[in-house]
Amino acid sequence: MQPQPFSVEALEELYAGMIFACNKYNVDLVGGDTTSTTSGLVISVTVIGEANKEDIVYRNDTKEKNLLCVSGDLGGAYMGSKF
Repeated sequence: MQPQPFSVEALEELYAGMIFACNKYNVDLVGGDTTSTTSGLVISVTVIGEANKEDIVYRNDTKEKNLLCVSGDLGGAYMGSKF
């Protein structure tokens, strides 16, 4: 299968949304990596920053009914190390 092509307009909208979010949260967008695959678009993101200690929530501090969001295949990195 060939990677799915993305129109220039779709990519412009993607970056416009990213720039909007950067402006809203006062962060800089520097570099990045996008890859087209047969199943869609992959965007790699690294975020570096600072926060007040009282604002940081760790996974092991979650409580019942907290919303915890993850992406990708959970355990995928572990499985990759097995092969």
